[in-house]
Amino acid sequence: MGTMEHTAIPAQPRLVQSPQASAAMRGIWAEVRRDAPLLLAVGLYTVLVGALCEALHRPAFFHPWVYMSAWTVGLVAGLGLYVLLAELPKAVQADANRPLRALVERLKPHVTPRFWAGVLLFLASGVFTGTFTSAKTLMSDVLPFRSDVWLAKLDAALFMGVDPWRVLQPLLGHPLVTRVIQNIYLCGWTALLIAILMAVTFVPRLGHIRTRFYAIYFVAWIVLGNVLAAAFLSGGPAYFAALTGDQSRYGPLMHYLAFSDGALNSSVTLQHQLWGMYLGHQMEMGSGISAFPSLHVAMTTLFALTAFHIDRRLGWLMSAVAGVIFVGSVHLAWHYAVDGLFSGAFVTAAWFGMAALKPRAAA
Repeated sequence: MGTMEHTAIPAQPRLVQSPQASAAMRGIWAEVRRDAPLLLAVGLYTVLVGALCEALHRPAFFHPWVYMSAWTVGLVAGLGLYVLLAELPKAVQADANRPLRALVERLKPHVTPRFWAGVLLFLASGVFTGTFTSAKTLMSDVLPFRSDVWLAKLDAALFMGVDPWRVLQPLLGHPLVTRVIQNIYLCGWTALLIAILMAVTFVPRLGHIRTRFYAIYFVAWIVLGNVLAAAFLSGGPAYFAALTGDQSRYGPLMHYLAFSDGALNSSVTLQHQLWGMYLGHQMEMGSGISAFPSLHVAMTTLFALTAFHIDRRLGWLMSAVAGVIFVGSVHLAWHYAVDGLFSGAFVTAAWFGMAALKPRAAA
């Protein structure tokens, strides 16, 4: 028999991870595990909404990634603004000859395992928002709007028989005032949403309220924006005539607001677009119609409560913004007043309820 030649197989190179890299990964994993309940909640919610869309034969409505580009831009822009406005001037002051090197040295202490875990949590909130919009769009597509009439009656009962928008109209019914409110309601609210999320996620001294904030944030969107909204599905004053046939109750308000149609951040233009998406069975960013309860008011209430943990003056300022959003929701025909009153009370109760459940030593 001939001898068999054995060809030596070269050993495959092994990727050797430095002790520093291994320690960094362990640190990141430990921080991610701290956020595990929040991340798991987002994952479970996403799976459930996806399954619901499939069960109701509307798979095209399931688009959890629809906000990810906007969320990523917001993350990069927010971090970039912080570097430019807070860290770069200090770096230039520290070493005017080599400011970039000084900037890198200033940023190193911020790039911690908690930072990277925060990036993951912040992006997960973007997935959550896309999932919420999927559920909201599905909800208004398969369920009837059945609560507008009694919500309008309840609104009037709370205001001594007068629809709240009529109470506000003499004060707010001026085109310049309305346009300011429209811009605050859309752009201002959206900017605050990203800013507060980023502050709670990345500012170390707010770490003690991070879990509480995110838990209430997720619960508010799901319980208020999905569960209760589905149980009491309503379109709101803007769509009252189309849904009930009653042209007189909110017709004068819609006639007044029509002056802004086509203008930047016009509530009327956006309401037309949403109605078109509803009629066309489309799921897009911001799609889906539901009035009760108000997520705009719920979130600004949460922002105000959070702001008090940053600075008391900022807390009062955010409380004023929450007030503007509340009256704006009524004046711009997005909501009945009861929508915001209920949402604000719900979030406030959840905030202080969670604080009371925490051990005093951890508060």
